[in-house]
Amino acid sequence: MTTEQIDAHIHDIIEQNSVEELELSFSAKTESGKPLSLNTLPESMQIMMREARERAIKAGSLRSKSRIGQLDGEAEDDENDINSDLDDTDEEAEDGEGGEEIEHIILCLYDKVTRTKNKWKCVLKDGIMLVNGRDYLFHRATGDFEW
Repeated sequence: MTTEQIDAHIHDIIEQNSVEELELSFSAKTESGKPLSLNTLPESMQIMMREARERAIKAGSLRSKSRIGQLDGEAEDDENDINSDLDDTDEEAEDGEGGEEIEHIILCLYDKVTRTKNKWKCVLKDGIMLVNGRDYLFHRATGDFEW
């Protein structure tokens, strides 16, 4: 395909999608876990959902369902990607690393850190920490560490 043909094809797809009625897709389940379809809802609810979708598309917070297909060749096979084996979970069970639960963790910003030989002094701010199963929220904290 030439670039002119690709541009014409993209233009045709955009025109078709702008003329077609907007499709509404949602996912909902009953209390028992069975999926609900839009047709099972009352008519007033269906109208309300369609209007909300149209308003969201006009406001720009939601895109219409128009997607342009891949035109530069066949779809790639993710199976043979470089480093795709890094996502495998088979080795995690064998290694034994990473399987333990985190007992204590601190998530915060550091304000100041000083080091003298193997002693570290930290001033931490605006954080949360999990210690012995309890969460603590703090504005400012200091810590002394030895490595």
